[in-house]
Amino acid sequence: MKVMWKAVCAAVLLITATTIEIGCGETYRPIAVPTPATTGNPAGSETEVVLNQRPDGSSSATNINVSGDTNEGNKSLGNVASAAAFDYSRTNIFTANTASDSVTQLYLATSTAGFASNTNTILLEAGSKPIGISFQYFGTTYSTEYVVNSGKTSSCPNSGSIGAITQASAELKATICVGATPVVAWIYKDQTKVFVLDQTENKVYVVNASQSKVTNKISVGSGPFKVTQSADGNYVYILNGNDGSISIIDGQAEKVVGTITTTNALSSALPVDLAQDVQYNETTKNVQYNHIWVMQADGTVSVLDANNPGTLSWITSLSTITTAQYNAGVRPTNLALMRDGTGAYVGLAGTDQIVGIDTSKLATNAITPGVNSCPTLPCSVVPATTAVTVGVHRSVNASYKDTGGTSHSVLVETTTPKVTWVAVSRGGDTSYLSKAYAATTTSTTYYYYDANVHPTTNATYPNLYNGTTVVTAAASGTTPINTYITTIMTPSDVTYCDPGNPVVSGVYDGQKGCPSMVPVTVLGRN
Repeated sequence: MKVMWKAVCAAVLLITATTIEIGCGETYRPIAVPTPATTGNPAGSETEVVLNQRPDGSSSATNINVSGDTNEGNKSLGNVASAAAFDYSRTNIFTANTASDSVTQLYLATSTAGFASNTNTILLEAGSKPIGISFQYFGTTYSTEYVVNSGKTSSCPNSGSIGAITQASAELKATICVGATPVVAWIYKDQTKVFVLDQTENKVYVVNASQSKVTNKISVGSGPFKVTQSADGNYVYILNGNDGSISIIDGQAEKVVGTITTTNALSSALPVDLAQDVQYNETTKNVQYNHIWVMQADGTVSVLDANNPGTLSWITSLSTITTAQYNAGVRPTNLALMRDGTGAYVGLAGTDQIVGIDTSKLATNAITPGVNSCPTLPCSVVPATTAVTVGVHRSVNASYKDTGGTSHSVLVETTTPKVTWVAVSRGGDTSYLSKAYAATTTSTTYYYYDANVHPTTNATYPNLYNGTTVVTAAASGTTPINTYITTIMTPSDVTYCDPGNPVVSGVYDGQKGCPSMVPVTVLGRN
């Protein structure tokens, strides 16, 4: 970490490792420029893409090289992107831009894993207000992306819609009216249909892909908002946020064949996320193959057996948030599963931690020891959870001499990170590529002193050291689950802001009003 200090008077500023002298009775004002170290594990070539946002109407994407744990490039989007998804080959990124009624197509540069110079902007109908974009999870080649539009358009004046975008030509080929509040579009395994969840109508709209029209409506539970599928792709699982149920849809028959509750002996909280262990060719190692994972609002994570087509049965649940944390307002961000089934991760919003889950320690038909295990369970029981501290932490002290020449050691700066999202790499069975990615924002406080080194005021600035922390995610005999690798900083907006002229305006350190982008989502190639 490289630190620069700026004086605000004409006095000589002496900088040593431990001493800073100030004069003229002025206030100490630090400027810090982060230069994080990188200690990556070289292997293969995979990428993670971080979507960054700012409230001033701009967004950017950061491309992380998994093999080297490095930032390969940043791409400005020019507007706020609310969601992003890979194309089928993972060589393009599509972002849904809510304010501009458009979709941006970014190309990944194959030689560097960064971004190519050219982009495509795909205009949607005016008033579309896109909030999401689809991704085909079954692993087959497909040619169409579907953007979920929350607004009313001339084609759909009384409802939301989905826009069908041809990947090859980057063109909008159809706008299809669906329900009043669509939230998710899910491409079925054979690409003949798209399932669109409507959160207030409690229905799933079935869109015929070739005809670009709604052909069926399926009633599900209350407040559908998340979806995944069985490993064979035949069944679609709809997570309902208002009643805490999962509706099981036979994708071919287009009907609900079962409904289960997500509440269990450990928690009655409503669900907030749903995930499926992806189809992985090494099924002898992946003991979680074909399981469905559910996360509840209190951080309880449950594993459901989906090996019998059309049915889901409870296997185990465990806690990832302590009672004290929950009472203090800590909530889970999302659930990320390792491709090889060896682990899972939960981000703890409002903290500097993510929680790793070792799937080899999961119980069967019983509660698994988690963060709240002791004293409910014997304290000798080793829990399946490991808390991992992430993000940029700073605590800077300095020695000042007052006007009388006496030195004082005081705290001048602290930075605290908070997790916003967690994702995993697409590494499969390669331990070097099995990593978790935690996006973090920060809050930095500067402590000010007068000429006699008496505290004056404190000032707190958000987002100066935002970044994405990379940690190893596969525990082995030599690599523990919580090995810290590095924090990759988000792109800074300082060059686009007016730092102020101290002589003219009296504004010093104006870059504190020009924070880094806020990383909100990580696209894991898992």
